[in-house]
Amino acid sequence: MHLYFWSPSCGPCKRISPKVDAAIAAGKPIRKIDVSEDTGRFVAGVFGVNATPAYVKFGSTQVLTGNQVAKEFE
Repeated sequence: MHLYFWSPSCGPCKRISPKVDAAIAAGKPIRKIDVSEDTGRFVAGVFGVNATPAYVKFGSTQVLTGNQVAKEFE
């Protein structure tokens, strides 16, 4: 499972989210977490995420942010 952190008010998130949704629909193990909600902010804090968009890849426990996230879903 990987985690994609986003916010509805984030411009880059709005551009990347459709690609993330397509990856999820294709069967990729990704969970979208809305950081505008209390639970989302808490989970983001657990992983050290302090900006959106962010993508946490487990296995290597790599945290990608901003343009790195966009490149991941190109």
